This record gives sequence, C-alpha cells and structure tokens, in this order.
Amino acid sequence: MKRGWLLPQDEHDVVAKAKAFTGPWTQATCYDTASATGNENGPVSSVVSGLSYDPNLPLGGEAAVRDLNCNAVVPLGL
Repeated sequence: MKRGWLLPQDEHDVVAKAKAFTGPWTQATCYDTASATGNENGPVSSVVSGLSYDPNLPLGGEAAVRDLNCNAVVPLGL
C-alpha cells in the first residue's frame, strides 16, 4: 500500500493470501533451482548457503552463488 503498488480496496484480500501462502518452500532449500529437492545441508553447501545471503555481493551475486550451490555442489552431496 505505502509504495502505491496495491489498490486500497485490495489490501485485505492480498495480505490474507500472502500470509496463507506456504509453498513451494516446503520441499527443500533449493526449491527455486534445477535441484528442487536438494537441501543445502552438506559440509560445503551449508557454508556456501550462508555466504549466498550477503548484501555486500554485487547485484545478482547472491542469486549466482545460490544457483551454483544448488545446481553444482548440492547434487554432489557436498
């Protein structure tokens, strides 16, 4: 509402739907990549996972690190 992206008459409906939304994040931590069932809980992937949420990375850097982790490191069981 504050940013003008939402009509006032739609606020309650949209907010209720957003709060009720739970998926697709229920299957794994790599839900948005080619490794939809992969979890970043290996000895290497868990460390890289923490690094992928660094706001100091350049634009797109977080996504690139996360995609590399989920698509290359996680499938190797690392």
